[in-house]
Amino acid sequence: QVTGHWQLSLALSENSLKQFAGWERTGINLLLVLAIVIPAAQWPFQRWLLESAVVPTPVSAVMHAGIVNVGGIMLTRFAPLFDGSLAQIFLLCLASISVLLGTGMILVQVDYKRQLAASTIAQMGFMLIQCALGSYVAAIMHLILHGLFKATLFLQSGSAVRHYEKQSKISQRSFFLWKITGVVLGVFIVGASWLTGS
Repeated sequence: QVTGHWQLSLALSENSLKQFAGWERTGINLLLVLAIVIPAAQWPFQRWLLESAVVPTPVSAVMHAGIVNVGGIMLTRFAPLFDGSLAQIFLLCLASISVLLGTGMILVQVDYKRQLAASTIAQMGFMLIQCALGSYVAAIMHLILHGLFKATLFLQSGSAVRHYEKQSKISQRSFFLWKITGVVLGVFIVGASWLTGS
């Protein structure tokens, strides 16, 4: 409305952006940050992504390959408006908190899909840090690779559980064999020490 253009490309041109007052630009950028951190599951809006781990696995794969990635695309599109604003510092702080929070949540989650969701929170935080620093090409590459990688991990989550069950059975057998070996070796060392000492 301020620029008189309804096409985004014209409204974000250099001449149009000069028509914004400082407070208008800051307000728009803060609303933009809010619109980005919610789908990207950044602090303090991270709970929805963790709770979505109960949905069927293909839905999780689509969410992690699509919905959470929208922040980087929006920031790249609005880069002429967003660059050089105080909202970049605000986004940098929120994303940094989210990276630490997501990384910490990975360590305490026991469900495999929740671990992947916590990893996504941290990864989206890294991507938003890239955008806040003005590295939009790296952020888009991060989004594409993250979408492919995380969707694959979600689609393989069922086999990961079966693989873990097989490993746990094998590890129980090997633990039992090591226990027997340790007892036999301990008895042998004690016996040898007793015989040489007498």
